[in-house]
Amino acid sequence: MPSLLAGLCPALTQDVIVKLESKGIKEVLDFVAIDPERITAMCGIPYKKVMSIRRVLLAQYSSFPVNGLDLFHETMGTLAVLPTGCESLDDLLDAGIYTGEVTEIVGPSSSGKTQLCETFAVNVAASFDQNVIYIDTAGGFSAVRVGEIFKKRFSSHNTSATLSRIRVSRCFEVSELRETLDLVRRKMSAQDETFFSSLKVVIIDSVTSLLSTVLYNGTFVEGMASLQSIGRQLNALAKDFALAVVITNDMVTGPQDKTGQFSRKPALGRVWTFVPSVRVQLQPHIAPCLHHVGVNKILARLTKSTRCGYRATSCVITSSGIESEKPS
Repeated sequence: MPSLLAGLCPALTQDVIVKLESKGIKEVLDFVAIDPERITAMCGIPYKKVMSIRRVLLAQYSSFPVNGLDLFHETMGTLAVLPTGCESLDDLLDAGIYTGEVTEIVGPSSSGKTQLCETFAVNVAASFDQNVIYIDTAGGFSAVRVGEIFKKRFSSHNTSATLSRIRVSRCFEVSELRETLDLVRRKMSAQDETFFSSLKVVIIDSVTSLLSTVLYNGTFVEGMASLQSIGRQLNALAKDFALAVVITNDMVTGPQDKTGQFSRKPALGRVWTFVPSVRVQLQPHIAPCLHHVGVNKILARLTKSTRCGYRATSCVITSSGIESEKPS
């Protein structure tokens, strides 16, 4: 559930928010789960105002049954497939990254996750004139690198007009990530800003640096609850507004195999595996056949998909971003 923020409804002012937060009521779920009379007694907020806020929040965030046929037509009417900018990856993903779902790019350090995100962001902004929100949680986003990819691929395009379609938000705390996602939801609902009217992609690079702290800095139950809450928030954002949500995740050491070697697995545990609909695993590959300076080969494996079975491909990182490997 999203955080309680001033402006969600007329009665939910900043003064009310301060009173609620002082009693540990910070999210919509916290508010609706507590008896209204108790909130009045705890926070000193008039009962009528509490009920007014409660009615608005329940109407806005409660789920209602939808006819399956209507849902199908709505989904097909808003579905878009956005090419990544790398033909071999698009083939792997059944034409590209789909709106309405969460796609996870997972891999060890220096496997090309950020390169793929930056290439995808540039391609969406330049090829389709659609907007991108890039949430940088580890300081890995490079405006210089994005500019280089753009110039190599789209030299005839207007630089300032295209790159202004990519809006970067830096979040170094889980609370900042929640606030940013809440802001995106409010802006998408209001549609009162041109940028959000053309927003098609939300990228989070990476979820690991933020969410791993949630798992280890509190109780196990609290960590799991926060992880699930953010996962639901990402999926709701993707489905409610037909957005392509792309996240990156790291690899951690897994159990030993039969040979005694330690395996590698995506971070954040089993509970997180249910968040992405599609998962692509990247792996650096030493390619003796590639003698060009500044060219690195990576292997991409589709390990989870709602449309395709397991398969793999290779691509290269060049000054133009991630590209298909050219035949030697």
